[in-house]
Amino acid sequence: MSEFPKAIDLFERFRPQFEKVQLVPSGWCIEMYQHTPRFALLIYRDGKEVPWCDRYSTSKIDVGEAGLEFGFQFDPTSERTVHGQLKEAVSRAIELKLAGRTFRLLPASPFTGLLDRRGDAKLYGQQVVLEGEPIPGLMLLDGHGGQSGQKGNWDSFVPRSSSEGAAIQAALSYEYRQTLQARDVAREQEEARVSLESALGKL
Repeated sequence: MSEFPKAIDLFERFRPQFEKVQLVPSGWCIEMYQHTPRFALLIYRDGKEVPWCDRYSTSKIDVGEAGLEFGFQFDPTSERTVHGQLKEAVSRAIELKLAGRTFRLLPASPFTGLLDRRGDAKLYGQQVVLEGEPIPGLMLLDGHGGQSGQKGNWDSFVPRSSSEGAAIQAALSYEYRQTLQARDVAREQEEARVSLESALGKL
């Protein structure tokens, strides 16, 4: 039995510390199947975007349903285009709408492991939940399926750059090398058995 904790156990211990996230307005959604004024919201944690695999799968807010009110006056002297200025005005209104609310990033299903058999990080569904009363027009990322099947690796939930993430990565590396060591021993034992059988067969 190893004297060190398993990577999956470290992950489950540290993950709740990093659940709290921010939703940051990104821009208008391109949805050809329906003409709705939806704005995409990216997931940030401590000022950094959370790593993910599909930038088309995001939380969204419908500007009309949310009842956003904002003023917009085009400045022809600005280097920004009219679309850019409108985007900034809408983004500010969304930020005010979301201000003071608490969002959490959670796995859509329990983690059964952090790596697959090849040693690559497994992908898991992500979901964003809002504490308290719902916000009209807000469609949160739901990794259980549907249009928002966004997935991420373990470091979407525990940043790899943190000391906690570094501990998980070190545990993964240790466990992988332990597996290699066990494989090497088994191979050497098999080679020794074959060599012995061959030598005995020549007697």
